[in-house]
Amino acid sequence: MKTKNAFKKILIAVIGVSSLVLFTGCRNFKDMTPAEKAEYVAEKAAWKLELRQEQETLLTDIAKEFFELSASKKQERAADRKILIDQVAADSIDAQVVMNLWNKKKDEIDQHLPRLIERVSEFHKTLDAEQKAEILEMLNKKHRRWSRH
Repeated sequence: MKTKNAFKKILIAVIGVSSLVLFTGCRNFKDMTPAEKAEYVAEKAAWKLELRQEQETLLTDIAKEFFELSASKKQERAADRKILIDQVAADSIDAQVVMNLWNKKKDEIDQHLPRLIERVSEFHKTLDAEQKAEILEMLNKKHRRWSRH
């Protein structure tokens, strides 16, 4: 009888602690600020790739730049999404409106992508052969996951 009650108490305690750890430890990525996202990405990469301090700093700077750019465009994306939803909800889609949204997005990519590629290239130059091999392994692993869908 005592064993049964003790087991129940232990089980409740384990479930309670597990729930607490689970719900407090799982922070949603979309609730982070751009700087927090950049730091998270850089820390994870630093851990996986065993980056040196200067490499981690460079990667954090690149990630901050990328996430801040993304955050600055958030309202524009929401407005564009509303326009697209309105088009789909309408009786007919105005092809010119949709093409303008596409061209706007393409222009933004053409404007910002060269800078991002330049920064990633700077980071790539700092990597040693072992780190590059680890990145290739991660990319291949991701490709296998993505290609299943």
